[in-house]
Amino acid sequence: MSKRASGAQGADAPLRLIEHPACRAHCIARAENKAVAEAYDWARQTFPVSERSLQAALSLVLCGAVELSPDGTAHVWYHGQRSRTYFVDTQSCSCAAFINTQGFCKHINARNIARYASELVQQYLADPTQVAMLHRDCPRPLSEQGAGRRYTEPLCWSPGS
Repeated sequence: MSKRASGAQGADAPLRLIEHPACRAHCIARAENKAVAEAYDWARQTFPVSERSLQAALSLVLCGAVELSPDGTAHVWYHGQRSRTYFVDTQSCSCAAFINTQGFCKHINARNIARYASELVQQYLADPTQVAMLHRDCPRPLSEQGAGRRYTEPLCWSPGS
């Protein structure tokens, strides 16, 4: 998800105000973590699948085994092996388990969680209030921690900027 979150230049205008690269990466990572947790909870309430299936799907998302396409489809790698993928669209999956799971195999669940999380990340990074919350507890440059060194790059973003 990092590529998608950091690469979408239109939606992250408040994020652009954070000039320090470590702070920007920190905010993106926090947005992604928050979004995946919320997407998992959403999937638990929305889909008629077992907790085991959702946990397997979450594992695929967290391992980066889901590649989303703009058209709503996804490629999901088999146990992280990029040479073996399953094609998932909005209603089907190319895996053998798809027929036995009433249309909710772990690959479709992973696609749904990743898609929803991706949408949430874009919302978080477009909202200045959310960015300020994500930026809280950001690692500060050494000079701000009292190391006695001068820091010449611009400081982190603040809500007043």
